[in-house]
This record gives sequence, structure tokens and C-alpha cells, in this order.
Amino acid sequence: MERIAIISDVHGNLEALKAVLSDIRERGITRIFCIGDTIHKGVHSSECLKLVKENCEIVLQGNCDDYFTKEHDLDKIENETEKTRIMWNMRMLSEEDKKYLQSLPLTHEFYLSGSLVRIFHANPNNPYDVVAMFSDINEKRELFNATDKTSPEVADVVVYGHTHTQMVNKLYNKTLINTGSVGDALDYIRNDLKDGKDIETTRAEYLILEGEYGDKNFILTGRKSKKPIEIEMYKVLF
Repeated sequence: MERIAIISDVHGNLEALKAVLSDIRERGITRIFCIGDTIHKGVHSSECLKLVKENCEIVLQGNCDDYFTKEHDLDKIENETEKTRIMWNMRMLSEEDKKYLQSLPLTHEFYLSGSLVRIFHANPNNPYDVVAMFSDINEKRELFNATDKTSPEVADVVVYGHTHTQMVNKLYNKTLINTGSVGDALDYIRNDLKDGKDIETTRAEYLILEGEYGDKNFILTGRKSKKPIEIEMYKVLF
């Protein structure tokens, strides 16, 4: 059995990333995948990117990784706030950082205890599309389908980020998981009279999957069976 930590949406929050990496190390996990949006929002984008590159076996591109490293014709951007936001974020990154983020793949997949696990930031075709907690079930189902950027197989398990809210959905004998956000966790269901403690939202979030890594076959023979995938969602103080 192997445990894989999957992180997403660090967003330049260095202290949150350090806390999560420390928590992962304490659990004896050495295989870490990052599914995008390491930069933007926080003031330590470059430092966070350095840690992600040093610690993560797989790094995927998120929408912010793309948007704040690609070429913009600033003269054509009429919104001055947006123009300032682009320039501010780009100044925190070196040219090497930008080239690295632009080179990242959109998706990665692997087998775990007989299930095909596909990971990406928001959508296997692009890092921008939003499929959230309240999205239509058909939008969620579409995330499992093959595209020209994936293998031709339909995924059994999909792991994504982007919406900053931890979630596990079961649909059509498939499992849809959102890792939540390391650096900017959110709660969409809010009410001044019903809300619990704010600390439940402000903790850094990440995911652990456990199973037989690389095994395509889940075999049940007599009383002996291979252990199915285990899903563990974590929130870490920082």
C-alpha cells in the first residue's frame, strides 16, 4: 500500500504550504502531487514555487499559473485594476519561474488499487472551467470522460482543485474529489446565524489517497482481497 498526498491552490501562501509539507512528512509520505495554482494572491509566489518543485513529483498547471505568466497586451486592458494585478503578480516571478509554469501539463493519471485516477486543476482540457459543489450532475460526470489530452479511458476517480472547497461525491459508480486549497480555503455555504468557527475554513487543506500504486487489477479471490482506495481529507493549522 502507498499513500499519495495531493495538494492544490497554494496561491503564494508560504506558511500554509510549509505547514502542509511538514504534516505530510510527519505521516511518512514521500509521493506528493501538486495540481495547480501555486502562485497569485499571496506575496510569496516564487518561494512557494521553489518548494513545490523541490517536494512534488508531479506538478500541473492551474489557471493562475497560466494567466499570470503568459504574455498580455497591457495596452488593450482597459480595467486599470486588472492591469495592476497582472503586473504585480508578474513582478514576483523570475523569467525561469514563468517558463516553468507555462511548460506544465494539464493532467496526469495513474492506477491505484485497480482504479484509473485522473488528476487536473479544473478540467482536463483547460485549467479555467468551474465545476463546483452545486454544479449540475452532468457537468460533474463529464470530468471523467476522455479527451485529447488524456488516455482514451474513462476515469474511475477524478481529483481536482480550483474551487477551494473540499468535497467527495459518488456518482455513477465513480468518485469525484476536490482537494480543497492549501493557501485559500473557502466555504460557500455561509449564514451569520448558523456559521460555526471561522478556523474550520482558514485551515490549510489537502488530500491523501492510499492504495496499490500502479496496480490496474482489483482482484477478489476467496477471502483474500486487495485493499480498495482509501480517501483521507486533512485540514492543517498554520
